[in-house]
Amino acid sequence: MTAQDYIANGYKLSANTSSTEIDRAVAEVTRCYVEPFGIETESDVVTAAIVHLSFIFMLQRRDFVTRTGGVEKTQSYGQKVEVSNSDYRIAASFIYALAEISPIEGDVAIDDICGIYKQSLINL
Repeated sequence: MTAQDYIANGYKLSANTSSTEIDRAVAEVTRCYVEPFGIETESDVVTAAIVHLSFIFMLQRRDFVTRTGGVEKTQSYGQKVEVSNSDYRIAASFIYALAEISPIEGDVAIDDICGIYKQSLINL
């Protein structure tokens, strides 16, 4: 996927986002959220889940890097995009959809690197 693909799908991602950063996010999200379910075939649900979760991962990573001083803060002429409660709810629904199409019976342990289930239930 490219930054233009995210933008075309309605995600507010900078067109300057490198393909390396996107590839890393996709790989991490796939490893932590898709592979534990044992899903080996690509489907619309899997693709949509990877896109949405990798978008959240990139936003969280960018926010962390800026806050810790890894990136010099400059005069902003763009719009700051943050992960919203709606984004977390959508991500949770994608994870449930992955569980439904999973060939594995019973509980599956995922590595929740995006903190989807660490959000306050009151705010979700």
